Amino acid sequence: MRSGLVLDLRGNGGGTDDFVLPMLALFLTQPTPPVRMAWRASSARIADWESDLSQSTDPVVLQTLRTEIESARSAMAKGDRITAYLPTSVGEVTPDLDSHCSHTVVLLDDATCFSGCEVFTAMMQDLHLAKVAGERTGGAGGCRQHRRRIAL
Repeated sequence: MRSGLVLDLRGNGGGTDDFVLPMLALFLTQPTPPVRMAWRASSARIADWESDLSQSTDPVVLQTLRTEIESARSAMAKGDRITAYLPTSVGEVTPDLDSHCSHTVVLLDDATCFSGCEVFTAMMQDLHLAKVAGERTGGAGGCRQHRRRIAL
């Protein structure tokens, strides 16, 4: 009999990336490099950043938002979908070999999965540590929202 682990992430509103590292470490056998996320250029994202721009007084935030708005507009004018690869707070992950999970893993997600939940799901999928099933995620984690569906 084959055993596995199903993590039901549906309804997970996310949170910070802080939980991603310890969770991911349970499934790794070797360290991973730091994570980079891609932002998709869209009118909606530009509108969000412009709204943030009008509400912030922090010079660093203002400059970052201006740069991202310009980058997104430029990408859209060229027909590109990706504006930039941005560093995240998820750095190199060291395996937790004392608690390592060696089972086959399936993650279930849906449209109510956001933020850190999306980062965890994307990293597990990209590192070939899990299969992902379910619906398109909410899109607040800066990760691609599309997941390949698998038959269970």
